[in-house]
Amino acid sequence: MGVRPPKFPNGSSSNNVTLACAAALTISNDIAIRGSILLTYLQATSQSLKPSKIGASVNSQLEEMPNFSHFVSSRARHLNDPLECDFMDCGVVRRSFSILILISCFCSSNYAAVIVIGFVGGFVHRNDSVHQEVQLANHLSQDYGSGMEVRIFENHSGSQAYQEVLRLLDSNHDGNLSAEEKGQARIVLYGHSWGASEAVALARTLQKNSVNVLLTIQVDSVSKPGKDDKLIPSNVAQAVNFYQLDGLLHGQRQIVAADPRRTQILGNIQLDYKDNPVNCDGYPWYARMFMKPHIEIESDPKVWNQIESLIRSKLP
Repeated sequence: MGVRPPKFPNGSSSNNVTLACAAALTISNDIAIRGSILLTYLQATSQSLKPSKIGASVNSQLEEMPNFSHFVSSRARHLNDPLECDFMDCGVVRRSFSILILISCFCSSNYAAVIVIGFVGGFVHRNDSVHQEVQLANHLSQDYGSGMEVRIFENHSGSQAYQEVLRLLDSNHDGNLSAEEKGQARIVLYGHSWGASEAVALARTLQKNSVNVLLTIQVDSVSKPGKDDKLIPSNVAQAVNFYQLDGLLHGQRQIVAADPRRTQILGNIQLDYKDNPVNCDGYPWYARMFMKPHIEIESDPKVWNQIESLIRSKLP
């Protein structure tokens, strides 16, 4: 009976998946199979898939190789190892560490995670899941794992957010950002109300440290005292602004680029909820009474679906 290709159980750690791929590379004597396994692994990793999805991708590739079982069986007989034990316990795995290291180094150095920083508005707590900003952060974290570093902050915690971005960019953990580490930055900033204003402020702070931002997203942006949420700094590649003009509290209607040659304004998109109200259950009574349109845009699933699509488009 032919030996089955290695399987990667759901929930496998990235180290185990890498190790299993390396073991498969070592067992096979066929250059084409080795190359295909390696290519599949790198493609899966470059798409920032979770370990279980990487395993599924490699499994699919292996199952399409009619000769793979033959090569594994012949190699196992040569080693007097019938592979009746768990694949990960096979002695040949020990000879694959050099390949494992090469793969890991290649992936870690070429595919930097996207850093997504969100800010909630007003006096909202960063863990208040009633708010779409928080829901989006949780959703992205669950979907992308290590491929996307997602953090959510209160809008008065801009300095903490800045320090967290620097920490995430510091890949060698020496406390200083090299030109190479800055060049690998893939950052998206978003927020609602004062949180949107803080997103622009963080982009401006990063500019002072020569760190670029892929995208800023403002939802009904309300300028904080002493802050300019209209002018988008030139270190931002793209920016988009969603706003409404009804009620006591409404957002910035137009953002502009400090340097249009470097920053593309994707749009200043006006929403109107007079004829299409949005459910705001879960918000305090005073918010629903005095600033309903401001929280309607925050609760609008169509707005946040667009935002999620924009963020997903920044994955490598």
